[in-house]
Amino acid sequence: MIEFINTILKYLSSLPENLDQLFSQAGIWPYALLWVNLFLETGGLIFNFLPGNSLVLAASAFAANSDQVNIGTLVLLFVTSTFLGDFTSFMLGRFFGKKYQKQTRIRFINQDHFETAHEYFEANGKRTLIVSRFIPIFRGILPFAAGFSQTNPQVILPFLASGALLWNIVYISVGYIFGNLPAVQENFSLLIGAVIIITMIPTFFIVIYNFRKFKKSVQEKTLERKLLEAKDEDTQKTEAKIEEIEEIESSAEPSKNPTEDL
Repeated sequence: MIEFINTILKYLSSLPENLDQLFSQAGIWPYALLWVNLFLETGGLIFNFLPGNSLVLAASAFAANSDQVNIGTLVLLFVTSTFLGDFTSFMLGRFFGKKYQKQTRIRFINQDHFETAHEYFEANGKRTLIVSRFIPIFRGILPFAAGFSQTNPQVILPFLASGALLWNIVYISVGYIFGNLPAVQENFSLLIGAVIIITMIPTFFIVIYNFRKFKKSVQEKTLERKLLEAKDEDTQKTEAKIEEIEEIESSAEPSKNPTEDL
């Protein structure tokens, strides 16, 4: 069984280099394989090693030079597979996040981090989800993290859809427009590398900037909690001291002599 799975994964990993062989087969089988590959690349969490950027570029370029492939069909399957992959990752995160919240014995994540992550994705994390699609590792992790922090799906889903749509527009357009140029065909691997680097650099800095904001929020929240705990502790000590003084005063007060009223 393991060997069979490894064979499938190796075949999926080699798809960008074997599209001509793939589309030599009739029917929906070639399209189904492309859909499954892109879905697993984002929704499978552990399948980030599968081709994503390179596959979309290569398939779009192949469509520009072949009558076997319908570019409209590619657009539809690429957009749906990437969006549903992100959505699956998000829902898996929500599932494990709920399990974490119910866990009382083991807390492997600081509660402040959990709450701040929730607030971050609700307020500021939406832009990060859009641009994270252009960084292979981040696009598999951030939807899961948003779900794990129990972010409202109605807040996140429009931005997952926007990210999937924007990413596909960029890569499909580049592959389809430049893929039929002879110079590009001879150096297609350079085009793939250039597009990935050009799109990753600005998005990487955006993600890092938002991560630093998140880290600062965590530190501020932790400091606020410690100050409240210290204040509560001082209040408890003060109240205990007052009670102690009142007890001393009440015990030291002389008892009233009944004969004084006569």
